[in-house]
Amino acid sequence: MSNSSSTLITGGSGFIGTNLVEHLISRQHRVLNVDIEPPRCSKHVAYWRQCDIRDQKALQTICQDFSPKTIIHLAARTDLNGGTLEDYSGNTEGTQSLLTVTRKCPSVRRCLWASSKFVCKNGYAPQHDNDFCPDTVYGESKVVGERILHEALDEAPWLDWCIVRPTSIWGPWFSEPYLDFFMTIYKKRFFNIQGLNPPRHFGYVGNAITQLESLMNAPVADIQGRVFYLADYDVYHVVDWAHAIAKRLGGRRSTPHSIPYTLAAFAALVGDVLKACGWKKPPLTSFRLKNMAADTSSVDLSPTKGVCPALPYSIDQGVERTVEWMSAESLIRPL
Repeated sequence: MSNSSSTLITGGSGFIGTNLVEHLISRQHRVLNVDIEPPRCSKHVAYWRQCDIRDQKALQTICQDFSPKTIIHLAARTDLNGGTLEDYSGNTEGTQSLLTVTRKCPSVRRCLWASSKFVCKNGYAPQHDNDFCPDTVYGESKVVGERILHEALDEAPWLDWCIVRPTSIWGPWFSEPYLDFFMTIYKKRFFNIQGLNPPRHFGYVGNAITQLESLMNAPVADIQGRVFYLADYDVYHVVDWAHAIAKRLGGRRSTPHSIPYTLAAFAALVGDVLKACGWKKPPLTSFRLKNMAADTSSVDLSPTKGVCPALPYSIDQGVERTVEWMSAESLIRPL
């Protein structure tokens, strides 16, 4: 097979990457996953090469041997637990390493570089692509990565490229925090917080994959150097989403209950104290409560809609497919 459908994915062992590898294999693409970790899906092992993307020499050898036409860069540290930019060197040095390798790999024609919505804090509506306002070190690391790309590629006619910023993506093969969200509802331990139901942008992973595929195939003039958010086009209200998940998991009796906001605020303060004392992930903190209250519906999805007008899955269909995967993986009892 020629390299016309050859795609190298960094971070293909992660959540979005696993779904993307599966999708492209099903479309008869020639696929290679470059990741420091083994695949989450055992049948993807044949498509995996172990490599730390900061190891430029090893990465260059892999890229030249595979000769991809397209590179989709998903590899990243994505948790919020790091304290310094050095803790997120995979996001900064890794981006620079892959950029250098891409320059030396003549087969590459298009790159999709994954950043994050966290280049801006929740609730902040950026006025343009380079309007950054992070409030986490993880977000700062993604800002550094985007700046590296713009500095090197704004005047790079040899490469088609764009940046994608996933929002809150969920679905099969996910882990925290949204697997925890589903499991909390499954165990009937989820409580709505009264008065806290802002509109938000989340994204079912099957829709995010469709958006990525559209960006892989779009005319260069439609994507070059631009930023595209990955999210469902309909906004979510978390309470409604939780009710839909509860109904699919266990019927009406699983419908979540509500607690007063004052009680949640007190629990968040207790969580702050527990975190200061060394508990890495208390159930609720003031930072998490603030994010839960943020209205994220202002994310500009119009560029993404321009290249991918329609999405294949509704929220209810995404919930159904996710619950089916959880059952198949024995995370929950068969329904």
